[in-house]
Amino acid sequence: MDQHRFFRRVRELLNQEKSFTLAYFIYGEGSFPQKPGVKMIVHRHGEFEFTIGGGTIEARILKEAVLLAEYARSQLKEYFLGDLGMHCGGLMQIYYEVIQPTKATKIFYTTLTQIAEKSASFALAHRLDRINEASKLIILPKSGAQTDFADADLRALSHQIESDARQLSDSKENTAVRDYRLPDGSTARLFIEVIQQPLRLLIFGAGHVGRKLAEVAKATGLFRIEIADDRPEYADPAKLSFVDQITLCPHNYEGDLPKPDERTFVAVITRCHQTDQVILRKLLSAQEMPPYLGMIGSVPKRAKLFKLLRDEGVSEGKLNQVYAPMGLPIGGKDPGEIAISMLAEIIQAKNELEKNLVGGRAGWKS
Repeated sequence: MDQHRFFRRVRELLNQEKSFTLAYFIYGEGSFPQKPGVKMIVHRHGEFEFTIGGGTIEARILKEAVLLAEYARSQLKEYFLGDLGMHCGGLMQIYYEVIQPTKATKIFYTTLTQIAEKSASFALAHRLDRINEASKLIILPKSGAQTDFADADLRALSHQIESDARQLSDSKENTAVRDYRLPDGSTARLFIEVIQQPLRLLIFGAGHVGRKLAEVAKATGLFRIEIADDRPEYADPAKLSFVDQITLCPHNYEGDLPKPDERTFVAVITRCHQTDQVILRKLLSAQEMPPYLGMIGSVPKRAKLFKLLRDEGVSEGKLNQVYAPMGLPIGGKDPGEIAISMLAEIIQAKNELEKNLVGGRAGWKS
């Protein structure tokens, strides 16, 4: 899920003087429908935003959230999915936080969204046995724990929590539930999550297929969508209102282009083979390759274009990292069908990347 969009939405609702309940999936065992760390917003009459997984468990969470909001009571609950008639049969722990538009809560979520906009990644620790705006700790990779909103117990544990957050950022997991011994001998249970910038899908070319790819990718909520084109009539915000960022490039893409990073998936879908070649040449000349670089086309196009790039000195190793022709072989030539085949391959690459990711998370490198 797009954690940044979630936090921005919470801030918007607070600024509208709304009360609501946040439901966090913090821990699971066995099989369950989502990953720990996903969240949803539940309004007073059961309307909701975002999802924890759907089905019977989500219906139960909605009822619990509405009931807890009525009594202004936050709570941690555990569900055995088999007891709810779900054949996956796992266990899910959900913590409910009832949110009121108090001054302190508004300040906290305003600060949180500002940090999210500026930081490549950060960590957030929630104290589960004392749920309020003073039971959270924000941890920045270079600045350490931000204790402005933390209670005295969390401030005392800040160095230990920061160390655990750093270790967590170096693992395959983004979340953990851990117990800490307080100075008075009692125990505090914390949910720690590492929040990273949204994955970015950078599409070169806003023609029929590029636009469709942007549309279907946006609907998944998995990526921040960016489109770059050298034609003003195509790089038109009025026509691409669903896109997060639009770049009008120099003619024939000969000047500076948007640069991908380690969280950027790139699709090259421009108007002709010549401009595809220009973009590929620039992307392949960079020191670091993006985790996914795909190009539209056919097998003959790939062979001819790759020969030209090879003759220009592009290494075989880099060429072999390009997905071309991009897309899973599902058949169909309609722009929508092509876009879905491309998106399926991009998501496959995304999931493989996340499965194998160990260490070196942006912003947490030592």
